[in-house]
Amino acid sequence: MALFEKLLGTSCFSIFEGSIRISGEDFRAERFRLGSAGQTLDHAFDEICWFLDLVSEHENVFLDRNVLEKIVRSMSSMSGVYALGAGLEISEKIGDSKTKCYFMVDKKDKIVDLVLGLHPKVKGIEHYLVDDTFLFAVEMHFDGRNDIEIYPRFKTEYLRNSILIKKLGFQVQVQRLLKGCRALTVSFEKGEARILHFHPMHPTRFVRSLASRPLSLVYSNIQALDMALTRFSGAEPVDVSLAFSEKEVVAETLKDINLYYRVSAPL
Repeated sequence: MALFEKLLGTSCFSIFEGSIRISGEDFRAERFRLGSAGQTLDHAFDEICWFLDLVSEHENVFLDRNVLEKIVRSMSSMSGVYALGAGLEISEKIGDSKTKCYFMVDKKDKIVDLVLGLHPKVKGIEHYLVDDTFLFAVEMHFDGRNDIEIYPRFKTEYLRNSILIKKLGFQVQVQRLLKGCRALTVSFEKGEARILHFHPMHPTRFVRSLASRPLSLVYSNIQALDMALTRFSGAEPVDVSLAFSEKEVVAETLKDINLYYRVSAPL
């Protein structure tokens, strides 16, 4: 974590995101991400590589960067990248801890086909690629494992498109939650199980509608953070999103919840 704080101390990242995992009455805050957009991407990527070098130097840590390097070599330059980021997730078992390198590119970029070829096959993938941008991450576990994650995003106009919603197979319980959202991001677990990341228009109202006491307790701390930042530093409001497994949404039994809070500042 100390190494991630060093990365945070550099001047090329304008986005900080934290994640709190709620499992029953247990809370775990072990996931963090930094993001950069605009004119500093070459510098930001250099800083990310420096961070990965430092992580690799730790005892019992082996990062296999071959997949990351393959993807970067396939890019002509960072000029085709809209945004990038670095993430860190700490687990009790060191081999399960991991770093991530995120890229947001144009949907028409040739790199998209390469990434989809490395990702487990998703049935009907064409229905997910409706946004102009394509977000993906190279996930590097501390024990040398590699994974590719993709994050298709649906803005408001797509969430109101009944034909697309039907093609995606979202059941009524999911559609009910989507009514209060400005966007939805989807990620996939092995076996194509979907994780749904809801971006509510009114987070407080959305959280209350879920009637989860543990979530409400955690969210109250995010409200306090938001108040402190906006009142005393003039920062942008904290951006909140929540992720659940689609299976739990449909069953209406939310046991595992990920709450993401994102703070942005101009470079």
